[in-house]
Amino acid sequence: MFNAIIASYSSAGEEAMGAMFSALSSLFSSFISLAFAAAAFVGLWFVFKKMGFPGWKGIIPFYNDYVLFDTLWEKKKFVRYVVYYGITLVATVIGVIFCVFGTGLIIGGAAMYNASYSYQGAGVGMIIGGSVLTLIGFLFSVAGLVFAILLLVLQFKLMARLADAFGLKRAWAWGLTFVSPVFMLILGLHKGIVYRGAGASEQGGYTPPQQPPYEPPFGEGQQ
Repeated sequence: MFNAIIASYSSAGEEAMGAMFSALSSLFSSFISLAFAAAAFVGLWFVFKKMGFPGWKGIIPFYNDYVLFDTLWEKKKFVRYVVYYGITLVATVIGVIFCVFGTGLIIGGAAMYNASYSYQGAGVGMIIGGSVLTLIGFLFSVAGLVFAILLLVLQFKLMARLADAFGLKRAWAWGLTFVSPVFMLILGLHKGIVYRGAGASEQGGYTPPQQPPYEPPFGEGQQ
């Protein structure tokens, strides 16, 4: 009896610790997500202000991309960007739906096939139908992955042009693409990084202002 009570308390304690750990993990994940979102908004706001635009234009999804494409590249590239994004989203959603329904039909068909001899024909039909749906879903998922890669390449090229417009090396495009909130925040808040215009490197790069020659105070150095 005593051991059972101890065991029940121990089990309850483990469940409570597990629930607490899960809650803390969720809270930490939410905090990190909010921090990255805040960094992205602040960074984009100040990047657009450096480029001569109102800061609010940088925090409106898709419109900020349109402004960047229009300023640094071409408007038709933005159309391609939207098409890639739309196909990626639609193909991925359709792929997931077909795979889920197909897998459900396969599982249900297998259960029906094993349940009774009289239902084996229907079970086989469900398995075949589920396999076809799963295959279609897989093909849609592959298409979504392909267009996601094309979208990523287009985004990288845009970020390379953005880095170039600020007189930075193309290596910055990797950070602006894959760790965008952090690098956008640096780009927007770093006072030493100045916007120099689209295609700065193609125009010969940026020449920093020359410091005037040093002139010693009157009388210094004279014997």
